[in-house]
Formats: sequence, structure tokens, C-alpha cells
Amino acid sequence: MKNLILLKLGTTMVMGFLAYTPPLKAAAKPLWVQLISGKGQSVKGKLEFKETPSGVAITGNIEGLGPAGKHGIHIHENPKNDTCKGDFTSVGGHFNPTGKPHGTPEKPTESHSGDLGNVVADATGKGAVSITRPDLKLTGPQGIKGRAVIVHAKVDDLATQPTGGAGDRIACGIIK
Repeated sequence: MKNLILLKLGTTMVMGFLAYTPPLKAAAKPLWVQLISGKGQSVKGKLEFKETPSGVAITGNIEGLGPAGKHGIHIHENPKNDTCKGDFTSVGGHFNPTGKPHGTPEKPTESHSGDLGNVVADATGKGAVSITRPDLKLTGPQGIKGRAVIVHAKVDDLATQPTGGAGDRIACGIIK
């Protein structure tokens, strides 16, 4: 919307238009997850979830992974009592509000919204996470706040239904 302004300069009247720019929407505050180890594991890490124009960017580091190589990582449905306990099965299956089959995060319209692929551990057991999912939101129907992140013992093959064959759940954290 443009606003008409009249400005009197001495004896001359000047008329012009001023463009209205709406205020920028405040960016949503990032969410975090602190990963805790499962029984007999020493996995730990912290991930940040931040809304961007391209979707939710997930970044962070995980350590204590073994053996070196790929380990499946997913957002899971609904933790009970807002916690990760025992073998972490209480957090349910992969977050999948659109009913898609398990797949690769590179094809978000064809996979679970919770499919994050794999974190690759180096020889020291450390791995970095950096992925953006365009179909996620921090809150709302596609929201991840209050859901769980699970790290698995094995590689996610990105095909086996419904879990990617990623094996045991070795670390868990609630997105807050």
C-alpha cells in the first residue's frame, strides 16, 4: 500500500508517494536436541533445528559412534512422558505425517518427514550432521518440537520398509 504525502517547501507544494514495507516476520527461535546414550553405548551430541527459507536446517555433531561409517538418524513420532528411556522404543516410529514410504531425505516428497539419512562417523567415532528438510516446520502439523531424534547402530539403506534396516536405537533426545 502506498501512502500519499504532501510536503510544502516554501511556496511550492510537492506531492509524492511513499512505499509501505511491512515489518519482517521474526524468525522462529531455533530448537535443540541433546542426545543421550542407550544402554552400553557412549554416544552423545547436540543438534540445532532452525527454520530457514529452504525448510528446517539440522546441524550439529555426534560423538561416540562406532564403528566408523554410516549410522541412520531419524526424527521419531511421539516420546511418552517427554523423555527417552530404556531401549528408546517408546518414541514410536519415524515421523511420517504424510504417510509416505521410508526413503532418502534427498527426495522429501517421496519419504517420511523424519528420514534424515545417515551420519558418517570417522575413525574416532565423530560425525557431523548437516541437512535441510523442506517439508518440516518447528511447530504446527509438520512440527518437530517435542518429537525425538534417534541415532541407530547401523547404516540406513534408505529403502527397507519401514525403517531402512538401521538396527538398534543407540542414542535418543527430545527436540526442545
